[in-house]
Amino acid sequence: MTLADLLGRLALGLAVVVDGPRDRPVRWVATSELDDPTPYLDGGELLLTTGLTDHDWAGWVDRLVAADMAAVGFGVGVRHREVPAGLVRAAGRAGLPVLTVPERTPFIAVGEAHVELAAAAELRSTTSALTVQQRMARSAAGSDGPAAVLAILARVLGGDARVVDREGHRLLGSAHDPAPQVSGVLRRMLAGAARVATDVADGRTVVVQTLGSGAERFLATESAGGIDAAGRAALSAAASLLTLSDEVRVARADAEQRVREAVVVTLRAGRPVGDLAAVLGLRVPPRVRALRAVPVPADPARVLRELHDRTGVLGCVAAGGLHVLADAEGPDSALAVDLLVGAGLRVGVGRVAESSDASAVRAALDAADAAAARTSAATPSISWEGYGTRRATSLLDAASGAAFAADVLGEVAGQPELRRTLRVFLAGLGRLRPVAEELGVHRNTLRARLARIEELTGRDLDSAADRTDLWIALAVDP
Repeated sequence: MTLADLLGRLALGLAVVVDGPRDRPVRWVATSELDDPTPYLDGGELLLTTGLTDHDWAGWVDRLVAADMAAVGFGVGVRHREVPAGLVRAAGRAGLPVLTVPERTPFIAVGEAHVELAAAAELRSTTSALTVQQRMARSAAGSDGPAAVLAILARVLGGDARVVDREGHRLLGSAHDPAPQVSGVLRRMLAGAARVATDVADGRTVVVQTLGSGAERFLATESAGGIDAAGRAALSAAASLLTLSDEVRVARADAEQRVREAVVVTLRAGRPVGDLAAVLGLRVPPRVRALRAVPVPADPARVLRELHDRTGVLGCVAAGGLHVLADAEGPDSALAVDLLVGAGLRVGVGRVAESSDASAVRAALDAADAAAARTSAATPSISWEGYGTRRATSLLDAASGAAFAADVLGEVAGQPELRRTLRVFLAGLGRLRPVAEELGVHRNTLRARLARIEELTGRDLDSAADRTDLWIALAVDP
């Protein structure tokens, strides 16, 4: 309620003698004839007097200004027919508004008018706050969600509103960089384990409030001047809605991660996941690269969730570490390795496998386990393909390797088409359809070539021992 609101009550008959800021809030209406009423006032009042006692008006005005009076209402017709000239001069110099209260208007009527106007203002503020809260609630349920809530809050406060992390970096909301004041308030709040902190400096008010039960995301607002009742209500509503949105986001992310874990666990057990993935609405890449990360990180769920957000990989906690399946057709597996090593883990890079072939995926994860066992602080990532080949071929010198290759490959060594067919067949773990597709031939053509290789080498391609010899022979005689 302001001075202008009281002047707008025409029935009171108030008139301005010394003008001043009419938009200044009037906290209360007080009456006094004392020479120094300030010990009984709190500031912000409209002080009513009839001037029954002669005052040193200059000193009287100075005391009122020092006590932060909003204005003086002078009742004429009791002792003075008009406002004393000394009061007018002193108030004019000090910039203290002075009104006349006509004789017909009792002081109590001015006080009653103030109460009515303050109640109406409070009702408007409450109604406005409720409208804002309803708009926020509708926006929170929309497609923009939290961003829309922050935009509404920023408009209500006449400033900026954003969600920040523990370092004060923007996560959502206003695109403007937060003022250094925000980071300072956030640091003090975290140091004191408080959930909300406010700072007023250089005419700007900063409020930082924790969102949710953790201390990872915070609502930070900046506004010019103070925050009124409507602003505080909007701030509280926004914090509640953003907290709810954040909890829903985390719960959804956790549920989605559990689905991804179930798929990897199922494949690791050698069982197909086609129907399971379809029911759960999860896309599994056709070809996956198996990774093994050790040891288990302090917060494996967070690591796997962030890894998925960055690369789209699937992962789960395995004994002593993590099992991860990345899309083999893009850069995701390499990026996943970099991110895991960056998180302080050691990574074994396994084979590529068709996700539809659960046994092949299990073998690829076994290869990743073997590679991870060879990692160290100095060599935090090792590829099974490189390690597996080096482990066997390092046992042969050049002459022995050449002799071994010639003996195993026989006439196949001089036929590029058969050599390539054999290499792709062994790398594809003997699965005819994907091998034929990679070679660009019909499966019957592939079967004919494989039969010719068996004939020329005298080896059985269904034998693990013969496949191993052929793989080593190709490795030492590329």
